[in-house]
Amino acid sequence: MIKQVGQFFSYDAISRVSHGLSLNIHNNYENRKLAYRQCSQYEFCILKDENDWTLIEKNLCYLLKTITNNKRRLKSDPSFFLSLTSNNLLTVDKDKFQSIIKGCDAIELRIDLLDSYDIDFIGQQISYIRKNAFLLPIIYTVRSQSQYGKFINDEQLIFHLLTYGIRFGCEIIDVETCWNDTLRYEWLNKNKDKHANIIGSIHAEKFDNIEQMLMKCSHNGLVDIIKIVINSIDIKYILQFTSICKSFKLESHQNILSLCMGNKGKLTRVLNVFMTPVTHPLLSYASAKGQMSVEETQLLRQSLGLLESKKFYLFGKPIEHSLTQLLHQTGFDYFYLPYKYELCETDKFDMIESIIKQTDFGGASIAMSLKQFPLELIDYVNESVNITGIMNTIVKLDNGQLYGDNTYWKAIYTLLDNILVKSIRSEYNVLILGTSGMARTALYTLKKLQFTGTIFLYNPRNPAKAKELAKDNIIAVNEQSFLENQNIYLIISTLPSISTFTFEEKFFFHQTNNLPILFDVNYVPYHTCLTRQAQKFNCRLIRGIDMFIEQRFEQFQLWTNKVHLVRSLLEQIVKQKYDELYIQSFDT
Repeated sequence: MIKQVGQFFSYDAISRVSHGLSLNIHNNYENRKLAYRQCSQYEFCILKDENDWTLIEKNLCYLLKTITNNKRRLKSDPSFFLSLTSNNLLTVDKDKFQSIIKGCDAIELRIDLLDSYDIDFIGQQISYIRKNAFLLPIIYTVRSQSQYGKFINDEQLIFHLLTYGIRFGCEIIDVETCWNDTLRYEWLNKNKDKHANIIGSIHAEKFDNIEQMLMKCSHNGLVDIIKIVINSIDIKYILQFTSICKSFKLESHQNILSLCMGNKGKLTRVLNVFMTPVTHPLLSYASAKGQMSVEETQLLRQSLGLLESKKFYLFGKPIEHSLTQLLHQTGFDYFYLPYKYELCETDKFDMIESIIKQTDFGGASIAMSLKQFPLELIDYVNESVNITGIMNTIVKLDNGQLYGDNTYWKAIYTLLDNILVKSIRSEYNVLILGTSGMARTALYTLKKLQFTGTIFLYNPRNPAKAKELAKDNIIAVNEQSFLENQNIYLIISTLPSISTFTFEEKFFFHQTNNLPILFDVNYVPYHTCLTRQAQKFNCRLIRGIDMFIEQRFEQFQLWTNKVHLVRSLLEQIVKQKYDELYIQSFDT
């Protein structure tokens, strides 16, 4: 872990005055840093003047997870990476940077364009990206002059710099194919089993044998991505080049990124759907001729019929105050997708049937008010739908079929996975209030979590209904008094928001261990009778708004496969609006 020595100078000055010491802290720091680097494989660099230790901890955990896990499998769905042209990211405004990376799936750090190739300077650039674009993979590139870059054609120095990319935990490393075979294969064999995906790249005016060059870039399967780029103005050759690259068969795990530079090559950028390099109007210049922004590329794809407009809906009644539209439309817009999310306030299934049969239908969310959605309208459903009786998501697949899913259970799973420690899940007892479809969803989730403790099921309005679900480790409860002294760790309330149910106060005093956690699935209103009581006894709460957001994330993932890139943004926007509508208004 490297933190800039300048941040310790002010403390050192005070220390030397008070203790009469004259230590050369700078020399000591540099000597120790060199020694640490010689005996370490990886390095975590902290951004200069960074004092947000929560962020530092998060980024350190991310680095450790990256370097200790298998390399991330890159998705072949439509994706983009931003090719940065800044010579020093530390001078770039945070808001400007986040505007520049909008819609991108990765960021290319062009080492050859930086002001310095010093390892500390490079580390600061990477730290800046980690701080301001958390979770976006970094493509580490040293582009040589022979490959249309700026770095001198010194292969020894280039491969030395590439090792920095591995050291700093960059997820993708670009290796130019133009260099000495022995040097390339030695470096690739040394790093093939590490965390980073490797790009085998080549750039030239044209190739006499395109297939042969593709094979050379594949490095006998040692790389994960092949990037082959030409700089031609011959339209016939460009089309031939694109056709060969699209049809070329390689190792199953290898993806091909094929492009042509210049204005005549823009079509190749539109046709290339895997990791298309892009620029942004806020960058001082593009890294390659003909490079477009995400927005420009998406608009061209749409105009050529390669990216279809779609409509998504929320079905139910009433839904006018739902935050679902805000979340999904914000996500669609972030990726410049030609998708519209609309509210369809109805409880008429014939109207819904006509909508889901339309050619531009992309998918839908189904409100809880439509509990009896006719499954015969759907081609096939997830197992969770059949078991729980709840379907809240429709996805239109590429083949035109409609797929139904229950994303509630996935949301509950995410929220509970960290609470129910795996090693002692047999020791916990859980209480589920209610016997509705949401209660069945909670039971399904606990089974998926491999929970083997006792589950108490209690329906205050109709205790007898709990017997219908009682089996294995599920015990139906007839009276509230039975729940005393049962060591209940977690309560999941699926009762309606209007329920006035609360526990007798002695329930809380008679729990043998800590006070239970309350998970109330209702997100409106902010307070229910039960959450108020739990707050009074200082119980930990998991609120319905968190489940709402998580299950909508699951929907967005089913529709776009990109939710991991916008989770924090969407959560921030939805919670801000929720606060305005349901917390501030209530408090006032």
